[in-house]
Amino acid sequence: MPERNPILITGAAGEIGGVSRTMVDMPLEQGHPVRAFVRQDDERAHSLRQVGADVFVGDLLTIADVTTARPLVSRKVAEGLGSV
Repeated sequence: MPERNPILITGAAGEIGGVSRTMVDMPLEQGHPVRAFVRQDDERAHSLRQVGADVFVGDLLTIADVTTARPLVSRKVAEGLGSV
């Protein structure tokens, strides 16, 4: 089976306004690769790595960070917006 492109999830650390760990855990449990976009490389990011997410640390307001995080993703799940 060919390797699938990851689903990019922003707000993945789940702080106020974030999508919460549930949105990361659900696709991982179904075997989908996940790239978790977080603002800080802290214990929450470490926890996401432990469950199998590819963690990208960046700022959604910085176009270079968004562009770097996005290559080869199959879809993006943004905070509160659903899949886009």
